[in-house]
Amino acid sequence: MSTRSARLRPWLISAGGYLVVVLALLHPVITSGIRHATVWPEGDASFPIWANGWVAHALSHGENPFFSNAIWAPHGVNLAANTTAVGLAILFTPITWVLGPVGAFNCQLLLIPVVSALAAMVAIRPWVTRWWPCWIAGLLWGFGPSALQAEVWGWTNFLYLVTPPLLFWLVSDVWRFRTLSPRRAGLLGGAIVSVQLLIGAELLVITTIVGSCALVIGLVVLGSTHRDQLLESARRGVRVALWSLCVLIPVAAPVALYIAAGPQHLPNWVFNKGLFTFSSVPWANFVAHGVDAGAFHWGWTPVYPSFQDFSAVLIAVTLVIGVWQWRSVLVRSGLTIIVLSVWLTRGYAALFHPWTILWNLPLIHNSLSNRYAIVAWFGFALVLAAGTDALADALPDGWPTVRRHVVVVAASCAALVQVAYVALPASVIVPQSIVGDPALAQLGATHAHPILVTYPYPLSGRSMVQQASSDFSYALAGAWGPQVNFGTTLDRFARATASQLSEGNPPPPTSRELRALATLFAEDHVNDVVAPVTLTYPLNRGYAQPYSWVSAMTLIYGAPHVVKGEWVWSTATRRATPLVLSPARWASCVHVVGPRVPTSIPDCTLAGAEERASSAR
Repeated sequence: MSTRSARLRPWLISAGGYLVVVLALLHPVITSGIRHATVWPEGDASFPIWANGWVAHALSHGENPFFSNAIWAPHGVNLAANTTAVGLAILFTPITWVLGPVGAFNCQLLLIPVVSALAAMVAIRPWVTRWWPCWIAGLLWGFGPSALQAEVWGWTNFLYLVTPPLLFWLVSDVWRFRTLSPRRAGLLGGAIVSVQLLIGAELLVITTIVGSCALVIGLVVLGSTHRDQLLESARRGVRVALWSLCVLIPVAAPVALYIAAGPQHLPNWVFNKGLFTFSSVPWANFVAHGVDAGAFHWGWTPVYPSFQDFSAVLIAVTLVIGVWQWRSVLVRSGLTIIVLSVWLTRGYAALFHPWTILWNLPLIHNSLSNRYAIVAWFGFALVLAAGTDALADALPDGWPTVRRHVVVVAASCAALVQVAYVALPASVIVPQSIVGDPALAQLGATHAHPILVTYPYPLSGRSMVQQASSDFSYALAGAWGPQVNFGTTLDRFARATASQLSEGNPPPPTSRELRALATLFAEDHVNDVVAPVTLTYPLNRGYAQPYSWVSAMTLIYGAPHVVKGEWVWSTATRRATPLVLSPARWASCVHVVGPRVPTSIPDCTLAGAEERASSAR
């Protein structure tokens, strides 16, 4: 066997092992048809699926892949500043052209965990002498509860966990191993950050905050013991940072500028209007956040990781390894990352807590606190790898190789059993077939530039998937999730009304709310409003059905007509004054119980409105 083959063999075996794990998780999707079924296509997964379709469409038609008014029409959406994982859509464009947006999305679910786990192996390999610890640590990182949650819900922007370990690897190389030249390390670091910015800025923010804090702590410790090494590493780090600008300036800087100042800029939780200012944060928040509790202080809830976030067995194993291998730099690094992540997740709300001040600073307060737990899993992976490697060294020299491997693997798996116990019940993937609205294609052909509204508005996820699969022959006035913040006060009032009508069992809308909805649709140049006659989702999934929406649209536009088995209201038939229903009549028409088809809702609504009008006269 050649030297090159010998070097590649462990990586290929490791990748094969990870692939087996992810195939076992996703086999229901694969057997259901990789192009026709996936995880939660009517929910959060619809956004990255739609992005796959839009980017492939834009690149093949010479359009802007970072902006589209095919959703949230006519305003449009900034894909770079959103949860679309547009960077992954660009990377998977060739697959989208062959398999379609759903097939490309399923390929992302298959491949990204493998790449994330291999990235953890790359980061840990220089620190240990054996492959087994690296492989187990990669399994913990790429398939831990945070990653599996992202897999189940289709959050590809948080499934891509390549950046934290690769940045750790580069920092380790600059500080200790020095196998890369400053030029190569800088260019590689700039590329890693640029790709992550395109895929998901929130994880980049979280990684930067936790990594910077851990780096400062490490430099303080290093400066107190090895001053000369600190100075040399600092000089090398400056050269690496300068070389990274060669990539960050031409690649990352334009993307960041497009996020901050491009069309429909700063619309999501990470990048909002308070990004660069203190004005959106009351000064009192720098004393106490006032929400939740979490500090090591008598009288407050202590910052103990919960079973939802971390495994009790894994915590115990981590503490044992930490005491046993305290002198290990890898163990200290892992424990530092864990503590920082936990305190940023749980400890930001206590009175005068230092993290309270940090949390309310610009940029930091824009990311969701519970997601800092993601980075903690990388700290656990570092500690587990160091402990497993040390355990192998501690075994008697006379033991056979097979016995040594069995003991090491068994000890490592013991820490992963509880993780699997916590994570696997939440990672049971139930494939869902792609279900669309059959009327959309026909309605899209009846207008020159059709803009449609579909139920549930503005959470129309399944319509986005259908639109992405039909080469964007029509535009949607809504989209999944409250990702875009635009419009006047009246617009926001109307969108809030639309969201309320799309969820749960709301009270009957007022005449003001109905007029606001009609005005919103008119200003957005909406042609038709579409809702299914039959149930939208299975009742056991807990989603709202189109009952409230159907009744409200009937009050505004009159009786619907049926196209391809779907109710359709033409916005040209808008009433001068929307009708209203009494609460009792609304409840009798709308609150349908059981699996029966709600075909009587429009007639019931109109009859009730006429009765109310007659009684008023």
